[in-house]
Amino acid sequence: MRTGKEFIKMTALAGALAAMYAGASSAAVPIEVKTFDQWTANNGAISYNCPAGWTCGVIAEGNGFLQLSMQQAGATDAYIRTIVTDQNATVDPTLTAPSFADETVVLMTVNFGGGGGANPQGIIGKQTINQTTPDGTVFAANTSLATGWGLDPNADTIVIDQILENAGGAGYADDFVSNFFYAADVDSDGDGQPDGFTMELDQVVGLQQGAVGAPTDLQVFTLRQLAGTRMNASGTASLPTGDSLTYNPGDNIKATWIGQSIDLTSTVGTGGTGGGGGMTGGMMGSMFGYQAYEVVGSPQTPNPIAYFSLFQAGPWNWDGNFGPNPCLVGTDGNPSPTGVGADGVTDVCP
Repeated sequence: MRTGKEFIKMTALAGALAAMYAGASSAAVPIEVKTFDQWTANNGAISYNCPAGWTCGVIAEGNGFLQLSMQQAGATDAYIRTIVTDQNATVDPTLTAPSFADETVVLMTVNFGGGGGANPQGIIGKQTINQTTPDGTVFAANTSLATGWGLDPNADTIVIDQILENAGGAGYADDFVSNFFYAADVDSDGDGQPDGFTMELDQVVGLQQGAVGAPTDLQVFTLRQLAGTRMNASGTASLPTGDSLTYNPGDNIKATWIGQSIDLTSTVGTGGTGGGGGMTGGMMGSMFGYQAYEVVGSPQTPNPIAYFSLFQAGPWNWDGNFGPNPCLVGTDGNPSPTGVGADGVTDVCP
């Protein structure tokens, strides 16, 4: 039973969320404060590698828990760093991703005047999760956050990078893989919106069921969006319909693609024998494709633009400003929605 650790995890998350809309940073944050994973755990006992020129002191510690103060030589402010990992864990996060780790830092201002000045609001933190269930389902997530005094105009304020993989069998068969990435800049004008952001969602679903179907029977979904400071190029996105959209630096642009392929030669009851085979079109194969571009808020007409096909999976005229083109099958023959297959092999889409 891990009641203590679960409470610490929920408390850490609640503290981060409460500080998300704190005020802007007033001074540069020392690099030593922003550097994470400078610790090791041995059977749950956590040791922190105090940086040169700093004084570090333990405030509280326990199995899978360490809280310490750190203060730079000659400085009046101190930082409180809290590190949480699994109980009885033995891990060096610079070498191996821990199954769970949460590291946060808050600023404590020393007031020599004796007044009632409050500590600056804000937090910086990083959370890592790497879990595999008994049935082989993998969930991995890396999240970082900076608010208030921890904001850096040259760095992301929040980054979320997640992968969920449910391996249903050999090859990709009935697998489900989902990759999600989001990164946002600072909110420099205080309007509650980041100056720019990037969002990517890629999913692959294996449609083979046991001996029915082929390993390449699958559906892939891709969504890419860039806005504000993350969109720094001009271009024109076009589709086979002849429709096109122009965009400029600072625009909010979005691309969506869905591709599906089913090899009917391997499916009993559809004219096939159940013997497998490659992807085919026409009567012996089922292809489906949908692709759309949108410049959010643009008065262009039409906007968005879209294309649909029952004979090709696409993508069509993929705009390189959205990143590498997605595809149904990578160069190694495995599904590869983003150019990096869920099999861990780096693929290149044709």
